[in-house]
Amino acid sequence: DMIELIITSKDGHLLVKSETLDAVSKTFGDCELSVFFDKKSENKNRKQMGYYFAGIVKGAADYFGWTADDMHSHLKEVCNKKELVDKNGEVSYIGASTRPLSKREYAEFVNRCIVYLAEKGYDCGEPIRTEDANAL
Repeated sequence: DMIELIITSKDGHLLVKSETLDAVSKTFGDCELSVFFDKKSENKNRKQMGYYFAGIVKGAADYFGWTADDMHSHLKEVCNKKELVDKNGEVSYIGASTRPLSKREYAEFVNRCIVYLAEKGYDCGEPIRTEDANAL
């Protein structure tokens, strides 16, 4: 499982609401947690990311018997390819980061994921109308 927390850094201190920490504790129970920090993206929004991770990645991972992290990596590799050419001209592909994508580009990525997963037998709903991406 994975949850996103928005933590504010102000004057050298991290500000976290106690109810946020309580929610984390209830979600994961007694265990050690790994925490990663990344500057919040101004490109895509939480609603888009929530739809992608909770509505697409989690369901598809469960359907195929994979972890959510593996499904996310796979979808980036298939639906957000980045071409690399080595010094000998040989082409390789990797899954590119979705961090720099604009709202519209992220909506297009999500739609490619929806179509791809449907082709593989997992129906996660209708694609988002790209022109509505900014409304998300």
